[in-house]
Amino acid sequence: MIHPAKNIYKGLIVLTFIAMCTVWQSCESFTEIDPPRNKIVKQDAFADETSANAAVLGIYLQLSSVGFGQGQTTVILGQSSDEIYKNFDDSSSTQLHTNDLVANNGNIKDLWTSIYAVIGQSNAVLEGLENNTNIPEVKRQQFVSEAKFVRAYCYLYLTQLWGDVPLITTTDWSLNSKAKRTAQAEITALIIQDLKQAAEFLPETVTNNIRAKKTVALGLLSRVYLYEKNWSEAQRYAEMTIAGTVGASAILPDASEVFYPESAETIFQIVPQKFYSSSFESTLMHLFGPDHLLEANLVSDFEDGDLRKTAWVGETDGNYFAAKYTTNPYETSGRPQYNVLLRAAEQFLIAAEAQAQQSNITGAVENINVIRRRAGLIEIDAQGLSQSECLSLIEKERRTELFAEWGHRWLDLKRTGRAAEVLGGITGKNWKAEDALYPIPTTEIRLNPNLTQNKDY
Repeated sequence: MIHPAKNIYKGLIVLTFIAMCTVWQSCESFTEIDPPRNKIVKQDAFADETSANAAVLGIYLQLSSVGFGQGQTTVILGQSSDEIYKNFDDSSSTQLHTNDLVANNGNIKDLWTSIYAVIGQSNAVLEGLENNTNIPEVKRQQFVSEAKFVRAYCYLYLTQLWGDVPLITTTDWSLNSKAKRTAQAEITALIIQDLKQAAEFLPETVTNNIRAKKTVALGLLSRVYLYEKNWSEAQRYAEMTIAGTVGASAILPDASEVFYPESAETIFQIVPQKFYSSSFESTLMHLFGPDHLLEANLVSDFEDGDLRKTAWVGETDGNYFAAKYTTNPYETSGRPQYNVLLRAAEQFLIAAEAQAQQSNITGAVENINVIRRRAGLIEIDAQGLSQSECLSLIEKERRTELFAEWGHRWLDLKRTGRAAEVLGGITGKNWKAEDALYPIPTTEIRLNPNLTQNKDY
């Protein structure tokens, strides 16, 4: 496997190969090209619809090629929360698990650089498509929207993990190498703007949900508004996403079928690189023996008879691990699994939380019960349920539904202000308020003197 570039700026100069790359081909040459640092070598990458389509596919390929999209987000954020720990700790993992991060932590550095590599790829495509008359306008707008969705997804994670970060929207090396941190609110505004535009121009359906479509943008908008505590908009966009996914029936597939490409619940998923047949996450969890294990208090949070525990939690010699992805990515005989980034269950939980925050307990419980029915659990009765009790139920359901998926638990604890109470009470976590943001990698600050460090690092 070829590793992503060593800093965010190198990730902005790697476009040449895309015009030659067919759908989901191996991309060994992608990071070997070393053009001048101050410009993108585009050549004929956007000469027509076919080559432009290949360039857009390169964004998804980049997302699947770096740690950010290969499961590292799940294990890094899971260790920071009360969800995951590494069976055989190394120094970087121990720092995450004990909330004693230092600015040169290797896991944090790799996550930062891999996210910016995807952003760089998206920016290069957006520049190539700008005012491009070689491509039919409908397709050009679709391609632009796909690039903006992926970039928005990346920036949402950057701002949630680091707060104010450099807002890179160009491939100009001279600008990017000196970029200062931009206020999180400004970046969030761009995320919302880009997602709303994407929702307007993306297609209603795509094959296997491996490219952005309308509900992908709507679903991410609902999450953004949830994080922003804009409850009415979070509910509205979640309901729009549900309507465009499982529809009015509100029937979710069996838990055992959720993480397969044909799942009716999937909104957006990424195909593994060619040399992997399935999601790489299984190798991080259990494929070669239990590695990243589930915390005991997470396992005990499942109610008796919860079908999610049966389907999604594995056990070996008393060690529990996430088994949402079980197919060996190095073999072609198993049933393929792609990496799921957005799915309908989250949208029901977003709608429920937004309704509860607006004192609509009955509506919130209806959405909670969609999740519980699929889990084989007794439905909740809204009668006499207080707002705080309802929100606690939603938090619990989010934990047992979304565990080991893209760091939802870590982000939930932070956004709800519950991190201090939950993590502060765990022996060895060493929680303090400054731990809510990760450190800017030391290498990035050395490369760019305009970058400043987060507090207490």
